[in-house]
Amino acid sequence: MEHRILAGFARGFADPNFIRQEPGLHLEVDQRRIEKIEMVESALEKHLKGDPHKVRIALRLRKETTMTLSWIAQRLRMGTKTHVSHLLYWHNKKQ
Repeated sequence: MEHRILAGFARGFADPNFIRQEPGLHLEVDQRRIEKIEMVESALEKHLKGDPHKVRIALRLRKETTMTLSWIAQRLRMGTKTHVSHLLYWHNKKQ
């Protein structure tokens, strides 16, 4: 599950306004991707802000992408960027 969530976020498909341009020069919303991301995001809301799975996803996002702490906090439903920073700090300190 963690890998699927990261793949969607890292590719930028988490934005519900994601659109792609078709060869016919018209724009269309990629509805299937939006529905899939909305389903994943609704599942994230059910877990605690400091859930270990969310922390691992946040660690990977920080390591493998240029996403900001604010973006990660918002998309993973982890509270504020300072809370995410705090969780990542303590996770790295344990190891």
